[in-house]
Amino acid sequence: MSEEASVRRKASVTTFSGLANRVTVVTGGSGGIGAATSRLLAANGTKVVVNGRDEVTIDAEVTEIQNQKGQAIGFASDASSWITGVTLDVNDGIVP
Repeated sequence: MSEEASVRRKASVTTFSGLANRVTVVTGGSGGIGAATSRLLAANGTKVVVNGRDEVTIDAEVTEIQNQKGQAIGFASDASSWITGVTLDVNDGIVP
């Protein structure tokens, strides 16, 4: 991709009304489509919980979101056992 196309692509973030101040949990949110989804949701004002299995990639994604002025926390776990832990972390980390 040319540098010009890359700049245009970064400048055009899709926005969705009604997402601001909601909490979203993105399983697989630390890589690939999940990471792109996490960033898009954060750019639209949601408070993002980035879930995945690798703490290093989760931390990198959370840092990227926060560097773009988004709100995010990370939660490492197997998605089959995440409900209780994410609820505790969200209440302690993001939700007032």
